[in-house]
Amino acid sequence: MGRSHTTTVLVLLVLIAQPAHAGNNSAGTAQLSWAPDTVLVDRTGVPSTRFPLYLLIRHASDVQQLAVTLRWRSSMADNPCYRLVPDNTVTEACGWTDDTQPDGPFQGDSSYTWSIHFPAGSDKSCVTYWFEDPDGSARPADFSLAAVKALDSSGDEDDLALLGGITLLGGTSPRGPSGATQMLPLDVPLVRPTTLTVLGTGLADVTGLTLARPIHEVEDARLVIV
Repeated sequence: MGRSHTTTVLVLLVLIAQPAHAGNNSAGTAQLSWAPDTVLVDRTGVPSTRFPLYLLIRHASDVQQLAVTLRWRSSMADNPCYRLVPDNTVTEACGWTDDTQPDGPFQGDSSYTWSIHFPAGSDKSCVTYWFEDPDGSARPADFSLAAVKALDSSGDEDDLALLGGITLLGGTSPRGPSGATQMLPLDVPLVRPTTLTVLGTGLADVTGLTLARPIHEVEDARLVIV
């Protein structure tokens, strides 16, 4: 399992005009987890049957369509080992996925080959992906998000901020995939330099920081590993 590091960053935040394309989900974040209601970044066992992986969506209150690019790799360079399998189990908490072609392209992009479904009245804050280990090899693996895009009720598209990957059996490297899981404080004043504490895994070699928010620009960032 990757080691946890605390990163302190001194940044100067400058208020700039909000980009015209920012939609209602521009503050949204996406995070993989082994649990549906909290962030769990490593799983220490592989069940003999299929097992769930969860996509957690936060701070995105107007998701009408969701487009997700999910990647995974195992410790076998030429074999991902684990296979994504469809499931149509309806729950109150999470959406589900199946291998049917979506009804249409997402903003003109027809490369998506799986569909995501949500129960009626869902806040669209969780999606369940089911995986299986077809050959029973139970090898370490990494799972990560390449992109998560949300379309709101006005037709505006936002790229959600990605908060890091997760690992199975410790992942394919000693530290596993790096990524931030939380930043404190949550409210940052825009009139003075502010110290931010970033929590995550695999951050020992981090040399830069990007804050993804539609109305903020980071200037003169200074990074200190503590």
